[in-house]
Amino acid sequence: MAALQPGTYLGQYRIEQPLGSGGMAYVYSGHHVALDRPVAVKVLPAHFSMDAGFVNRFRQEARTIARLRHPHILEVYDFGEQDGLTYIVMEYVNGGTLDNRLRPRIPFEWVTNIVTQIASGLDYAHQRGVLHRDIKPRNILMNDDDSVVIADFGIAKIMESPHGITQTGTILGTPEYMAPEQALSKPLDARCDVYSLGVMVYQMVVGRVPFQADSALSTIMAHVHDPLPTPRSINPSIPVPVEQVLIKSLAKLPEDRYASAGEFARALQGAVDQARTKAPRSPAKHGRRAGDTASHRPVRLSNSVTGARPPTVAPPARATPSPTPAAPVRNLRLPAIVATMVVVAIAVFALAFGAVRGGMDGGASAGGPTPGPAATRAEVVLPGATGVPGAPATVTPILFTPTPVRPTVAPTVPAINMGA
Repeated sequence: MAALQPGTYLGQYRIEQPLGSGGMAYVYSGHHVALDRPVAVKVLPAHFSMDAGFVNRFRQEARTIARLRHPHILEVYDFGEQDGLTYIVMEYVNGGTLDNRLRPRIPFEWVTNIVTQIASGLDYAHQRGVLHRDIKPRNILMNDDDSVVIADFGIAKIMESPHGITQTGTILGTPEYMAPEQALSKPLDARCDVYSLGVMVYQMVVGRVPFQADSALSTIMAHVHDPLPTPRSINPSIPVPVEQVLIKSLAKLPEDRYASAGEFARALQGAVDQARTKAPRSPAKHGRRAGDTASHRPVRLSNSVTGARPPTVAPPARATPSPTPAAPVRNLRLPAIVATMVVVAIAVFALAFGAVRGGMDGGASAGGPTPGPAATRAEVVLPGATGVPGAPATVTPILFTPTPVRPTVAPTVPAINMGA
């Protein structure tokens, strides 16, 4: 199908410029002349309008889609046919697609915010019997405030025959995001969209889709038969609770998955919250502990992003141990002299007291000879007399000669004869 030229009119909508194209449609930015507002116009291939079954299915599904009114579902304004072309007119979103926002290691908080919005729109449509069948990042439109809307609701159903394949003999959907039961043309329910949403979350968290082969058929068969590469085997930083949620959302059998997109989104949010509470707290995010007087200097982050060479930091100089000061030698001479004097005084007192006691004993003996002075030898032990700490005590002999004490003899008084 040839692209439409700017200025071409489809009904009351003027085509301005192409926004993108896929295997089954072209999308243009347009302008509603009467209402003076921007629109998006999706034009389907011309050969579809030649099939009466397609035209009837298109009208029925277009009316169903146009009745969907939800903040996270792209609003359909109009649809029609002209010059063998079938087109749908939708609201215009200028923030691009989620596919343009995918980056390695997207923060979990951002992922859960996007998934919660998508799940809300899917649950709304599923409750009204409308399946999307082609959930992928290119069908998620972004606003500038990170709010999302789901595009192309029901387009796959419109373009699909009652036998599950298109007129070209291909299965509708994108192989990298297709549920196994959809690839096998089995009856579908809301869980096929849950699977596709799970693939999209896997891609945002892990950094790649789980299955991608050299051909579309090989990729589809991998979804059907191959075991899921566990998220942590590719990105070990993914928390275990998040990995468990992803594994369940991508189960091969629909009954093993989450029953609704909302249940999946709530489980993912719970897993992220659980991982956050178990994560170790970074000391850099908390205040200084009590008693910590060391100053906290800012840490320079890695320059791997900018390519700048990190500054060279000199190794810290080895500290030279300071010599241990010698213990002060106490002056022991004065205490030794004082001790000597005290001992000598005690010895003198003891000897004097013994001499006095001996004289008294001698006077008591009548006519007894007065003992001569006797030399008394006393040994005085002077601790530490050498003045050197720890030296053995020195025994110093001291000779004392006590002074004799003469006994006092009462004079003899002559008797007086009173009778003469």
